[in-house]
Amino acid sequence: MVRPVNNDLKPTINRTVGAGLPVTPTSSPPQPRNTSPCITHKRTMYTSTSSWHSAKEILKKRGLLGLYSGFSLHLARDAIGTGVYFGGYETTKYLLSHLQNTTAGPGTQFLAGGICGIMCWIVVFPLDLVKSLIQKEILHPFPKYKSTKQCVQEIYQRNGIAGFYRGISVTLIRAFPIHSLNFLVYEQTLVLKRDHALNCLLAQKQNDPPPSLSPDQIEKAIKECDVIAIDTELSGLHRPLATKRLYSLQERYEEYKEATERFLIIQFGLCTFTWDSAGRYIAKPFNFYIFPTSATGTVHTNRLFMTQAQAFDFLVKQSFDFNKWVYQGIPYLTRKEEELHRKEAARRMKDDIPDIPLDDKEVPFMQNVRKLIDEWLEDSQREEGVNIVARNAYQRRLVYQEVRNKYEGLTAIGMQGFIRVTKLTKEQQETRMKERLEKIEKDCTFAVGFRKVIDMISESGKMIVGHNMLLDVSHMIGQFVQPLPEKLEEFKTLAHKMFPNMIDTKYMCAVEPELFKIFGTTTALEQLRFETSREAFTNPRIDIHPLFPRYLAEKAHEAGYDAFMTGSAFLKLASYLEQLRYPLDKVAEEPQIERHTKIDRLADDEQDNWYEDGEDEEIYNYGSTRVNLFLDAHTVHPALKNSLNKSVLVRSAFDCFDFVNDEIVTNQTTAFHVQSVSGHLDMDKAKEVFSKAGKHVLERYDSSACFLVFEQMPQRFDLEQYKDEFIITPIAQYYENMNTPPSK
Repeated sequence: MVRPVNNDLKPTINRTVGAGLPVTPTSSPPQPRNTSPCITHKRTMYTSTSSWHSAKEILKKRGLLGLYSGFSLHLARDAIGTGVYFGGYETTKYLLSHLQNTTAGPGTQFLAGGICGIMCWIVVFPLDLVKSLIQKEILHPFPKYKSTKQCVQEIYQRNGIAGFYRGISVTLIRAFPIHSLNFLVYEQTLVLKRDHALNCLLAQKQNDPPPSLSPDQIEKAIKECDVIAIDTELSGLHRPLATKRLYSLQERYEEYKEATERFLIIQFGLCTFTWDSAGRYIAKPFNFYIFPTSATGTVHTNRLFMTQAQAFDFLVKQSFDFNKWVYQGIPYLTRKEEELHRKEAARRMKDDIPDIPLDDKEVPFMQNVRKLIDEWLEDSQREEGVNIVARNAYQRRLVYQEVRNKYEGLTAIGMQGFIRVTKLTKEQQETRMKERLEKIEKDCTFAVGFRKVIDMISESGKMIVGHNMLLDVSHMIGQFVQPLPEKLEEFKTLAHKMFPNMIDTKYMCAVEPELFKIFGTTTALEQLRFETSREAFTNPRIDIHPLFPRYLAEKAHEAGYDAFMTGSAFLKLASYLEQLRYPLDKVAEEPQIERHTKIDRLADDEQDNWYEDGEDEEIYNYGSTRVNLFLDAHTVHPALKNSLNKSVLVRSAFDCFDFVNDEIVTNQTTAFHVQSVSGHLDMDKAKEVFSKAGKHVLERYDSSACFLVFEQMPQRFDLEQYKDEFIITPIAQYYENMNTPPSK
């Protein structure tokens, strides 16, 4: 099938024809000539010293209209010339690029510019000659040409048609290089501008990072750091809140599992903290927008997810950039999705693709395809291949199928806008196979996307810190690694395997007595940040790396900034506990694990730290001390032992969620399990009975039982007085008496 000429050329030419009209009135006045024509045979000699002198003389002798002498010719020259010039350039560029089946490169642009310059001068040179001759006579008292017609007749009578092109050879020699360079410079400037804009957009994948940010730099920051802090922003949190407070752990886990299946992490904050030889921690906060895009080459995940209006309303109030999320969000594949994609790619490489039925309406199209291929094969002087234009994906699939099944030895290659059917040599086949493998790997690497960062965090084995982090960890695993398992114990095993050292700062403030005295139950992240800025928490000093200046100003509820706040608060809390409990420890002693003490350099080829100027100078030491996180590579410092691998739980009888051990109940002294003696629990009657004891909440467990939670424990609450109607058991004892632990 012959590739048709694109009709898009017509509007291009139509638009360029009139391009010279608007500029003609302003470009015509500066045309007076400053040449010195010799006037003989009763013609007065006129000599001009400059263009300005000629303009004054014209105004003096001919008035303002004298400046527009030859205006009609000038208008015709510019209108026609501009149309030929730009229309010729676009047409030539289009034809040259499509002959080569490629987009227009610098060579095509250079050649098209020179050709259009020559075409333009060939068309307008006669008009320009006549215009110049008439304008040259404007100051003579006895002009040689009284009209344009007279000038044209005299030139024709003297030299014929050739007279209108006298001197054009020099003009054409000059035109080609000038106009070639004009368009080449113009087009390449546009390319540079587009590339610069694209680089800026890619750099903003991580919210305002340094321009040179790359996965290697993220990996380097993770490998060299002491602590990794995380935070997430989600498209929604969980099902609408119920009044139920005493969930079993399996019920709570099922709620979190359901949340990971409904909602997504849409922004992920990561902040690394590295001890520096200057006696401080250097923080590197990263902020990533995460979007489940399908625009990843041949990888199409096309995910479905839910949003919660309340969550989006909150994000809008925090100036969340939804455009950046959609247009610049990083894609991802889980491990299973990556495996399936690679298997599918391998199958396609082997052409192991099932055939599709031929629709009756496509029979003429396929007949024409076969005819073109057969004619090409029968032609003894055939070209390298035959081009087949398919209008949609279905037709393209049919062409590939036909060539694969009916034409052994031929290969169908997808091109931009058509399919090339050709016969490849062995070397060409090997080259094509290599290119396809490279493209598959590139597509897959891009599609894996943000999961690579999660893998880096997991493989590092570093201390992972979050604030109220159970939901964050659930989403990290469920969204980027694999769907959460059905059983709670399986989830615990998986989470601990991926992140063996986790600390929740919210739980840390609740479980450590020294911290609970300060914070009480007010443990919101902003409150922790405020309290740890006081004098008691001055150690250690924490500075943001100079290449990450975004969070020098507060940006609360942006994931990167919240991760920075979480990590900073953790280091100060851990240092505070260590100083109180182990004041005689030699804090300066380095734990026996590998650490890097120098921060990033501004460039790979620099040999000095960013704060050095190349000379040997004494480095200022800020005097803060390093927090002892580990005694060795596998043993956490005693000051952190109570908080390790535990996360806070609300609306629960349990103290915390324990990623390693079974949970315990110790602090729910106001909670009880109430069982009806009769086998059926009348909730209205139960409310009436227990209202006399004090303010409380009743939560139905099943048809015969409920949970009773007092706001404050009554001074006199005798369980025996209710024994005729209810069996009342303290919640801790109730869970201990259960045959199956609630966490299983």
